[in-house]
Amino acid sequence: MTVGARAARWIIVGSVVVGLALTVYATSYWLFPTSFQLQERLPDGSINPRAWADLLVSYVLALGCFAVAGWVGVQRLRTRRR
Repeated sequence: MTVGARAARWIIVGSVVVGLALTVYATSYWLFPTSFQLQERLPDGSINPRAWADLLVSYVLALGCFAVAGWVGVQRLRTRRR
């Protein structure tokens, strides 16, 4: 299955942008927590298990986006060499 050059470029750019956005979102939870996020913490200051799940899902989705961008990029390079 081949994808056109223009479509491949948009898939790569879109995947990288979404992956970066998810990474920034999850990382900002640690670096710059909002007041709402601080309220969600448990009384001892640890992170709520729901928040852990949210962060884990964000990082996994970001990794998936980067994997899609890499796979489409490799396929694009292979078709260009032929």
